[in-house]
Amino acid sequence: MNMKNATIALLAALMLAWAPAVYAADNATEFGIEDDLSVLGSTGTLEDPDVEIKGFSVFGAVQGPNNIAASSGNVVIRGNLQVDATTYFGSSVTVAGYGVFTSTVQMTEGMLKYGNAVAGKVLKSGGNGYTYWGDDAGSGGSISGTPRRISMFRSGGEGVEDSPLHSDSANSLTVLTSSLTIQGYNGEGLGVTGAARIAGDLFVVGNSSLTVGTGLTTLGGALNVTGNTALTGSLSVNDIASFGAAPTKSTFTADGSLYLAEGSSITLGTGRITLPAVPLANYDAVNKLYVDTAVGGISGANGIWVRDADIHAVKLSTITDNVGIGIAAPDAKLHVSSANANASDMLVMVSSGTLATERLLTLDAAGDLYVKGDTQLGDDKTRKHGINRAAEDNVGLAVSGNGTSGSFAAKFYSDAAQNTLAAWIKKK
Repeated sequence: MNMKNATIALLAALMLAWAPAVYAADNATEFGIEDDLSVLGSTGTLEDPDVEIKGFSVFGAVQGPNNIAASSGNVVIRGNLQVDATTYFGSSVTVAGYGVFTSTVQMTEGMLKYGNAVAGKVLKSGGNGYTYWGDDAGSGGSISGTPRRISMFRSGGEGVEDSPLHSDSANSLTVLTSSLTIQGYNGEGLGVTGAARIAGDLFVVGNSSLTVGTGLTTLGGALNVTGNTALTGSLSVNDIASFGAAPTKSTFTADGSLYLAEGSSITLGTGRITLPAVPLANYDAVNKLYVDTAVGGISGANGIWVRDADIHAVKLSTITDNVGIGIAAPDAKLHVSSANANASDMLVMVSSGTLATERLLTLDAAGDLYVKGDTQLGDDKTRKHGINRAAEDNVGLAVSGNGTSGSFAAKFYSDAAQNTLAAWIKKK
């Protein structure tokens, strides 16, 4: 049984066990769900509804006074209420707050009362979502503006005002602001059929691109590229070429030598680096053949480790031996220990990279185990598992809390950041 199935089974069992208790005395157990609760019933009847809440219920925030008694069957809603189907109220309805109707409101054999306006007034918009009583006749006003400025409607849609566009006597168009945005048409942006001269700096930012035709582009000054650059042709550098940010730059010198900055490395895909047959100095790199045939190395004449090329495996030359890491006398085929270790010291770590987020499995000296990724406990449904307690017969997963008031036996989170509590089981 994997953890997901075990969790669902645990929740179902708890809900079935907890439901009858609400009809009797409070058993001091709280089952909570943060955010969404879905009940997908389809066979409910008046005698056996899909959802039954017999006690006093509050939907929304619990703070604030109640205008009704906190008795069984009464319901308080402290938030917005939306009803998308026929609703029947058996008595009068009082709205003390802000009421919003987004559909037709029909008054059957009744009247709608709004304010205390005198006869002859009409409802007008106040421009902020509210209405008011006003005169039936309104004034349109006159249109005026600055000469040779192109006007635009105001943000409210009433009247016009000067825009940043100015048309001078030469019939040219001038933008009086510091920027101009051209959204383009049919995939094209700004099209200039004649020569274009840019007196200032030219910046191409974001995901935009600058395309130069088949001619030669000559730069009289330096070229500074702050984004990604793709070169589809050859690149010839006649002097020093540096890569990286100062002060840790790797450099190809003028004579073709490569200098790697401190902390830099070479990563190869399917390619290879070929090294001399024998190292010449103490710090020279060595090739695989030299390591395999060296004394004391893998497959060497006196080697402790042996490589079996047929099965691509490295093993002890004496396979009955135990391997100890951090311990002088190992008690198992692989025994990892750390004498006088701190609780946070790692004993075992499996990682896909150097970052903490790339650790796949860790076990520290305190016994805390962390496993990243999908995890399955066993593959036999007759097996049993216990958390903070011994495994029980006929129980796939048994979970125990510490039993103190306010402590949780289980918490369930609904987001990857593990900061949104979705459901819990707590001792009240």
